[in-house]
Amino acid sequence: MDDRPMLSRKDVLEIVRGLDFMDSGDCWLTSGAALVLFGVRETTHDVDLICTSALADRLEARGVPFRRDGLGGARIFAYGQDVELLEDWDTEEVVTVEGLRSASLLSIRKQKEKLGREKDLRDIALIDRFLRKSAGKIRLETERLVLRDYLPQDEEEYYQLKSHEGTMGRYMGDIMVHSREEARADFANVLADQKKPDRTFYFLRAELKEGGRQIGSVGYTVEGRTPVGKLVHGGYFYFPEFWGKGYGTEAFREVIRFAFLEDGVYRFSTGCLQENRGSERIMQKCGMVREAERVDWVWHGGQMKTRLEYRLLRREYDAWREIFPEKGAPRV
Repeated sequence: MDDRPMLSRKDVLEIVRGLDFMDSGDCWLTSGAALVLFGVRETTHDVDLICTSALADRLEARGVPFRRDGLGGARIFAYGQDVELLEDWDTEEVVTVEGLRSASLLSIRKQKEKLGREKDLRDIALIDRFLRKSAGKIRLETERLVLRDYLPQDEEEYYQLKSHEGTMGRYMGDIMVHSREEARADFANVLADQKKPDRTFYFLRAELKEGGRQIGSVGYTVEGRTPVGKLVHGGYFYFPEFWGKGYGTEAFREVIRFAFLEDGVYRFSTGCLQENRGSERIMQKCGMVREAERVDWVWHGGQMKTRLEYRLLRREYDAWREIFPEKGAPRV
């Protein structure tokens, strides 16, 4: 029986932030401590971290005691009274919470499914309940806008936006809807995706803070998950009457902030046709890096056209935040 006092969220943060190797990028939280950090559990017995072999080598060289895992022979380090580091345990996805790297809830759930102990099954039930309660709760605010998850009562306005010729016809025809029935099915998929533990669709309703009028939609789709974070592709579309007022940049900058600082994104990419100067300008104002010019890449409007590709990596975003802390990306 473990007689040590249970650790609260405050205790976990204090312990982890006091470790001299947490900023190396070679370790991340998992198991009980991560669940406390996410708010799934109130307390934990200890702080479990997963570390790379490179960090394990450095810890061994420092004389930190360890034992060998009974299956694969991986090293398990006891660092002080409350911290244990597990060498190279499989982690599908790492995100950032409170500025600390952590295995995502989905990754932790999969780890616990593999272990299958009674306490792991209890944690799986807690994770599932937490995800159900948290679904559909993204709400972001800027100076003039509210960006939020869609709600069931938004169905009609969703149809009005995605069927609008001026908004969707020229550049977004591939996702334009042409009937209420089509919009209803599309919208049902959006609401269902919000409830999934491995959610992929993060496009939000964009509305004016004053009055709540819908102006468009902005967000990203998850295209891949890696140990260093999600790989996503972003986009936006607005009613023409709101073009040229700075709303697009204001909204996209906030979505990028959320992606990197709250949703564990590592790479954020997007793009547009070369002729779409307004869209490209939004990408530039949000600090994105132009990385490709695909000449005669797509058939559009009766001719071949060139597409431009932009990206932003987490480390690039962090560097810009140091220079422009109030915006998270430079104005160009």
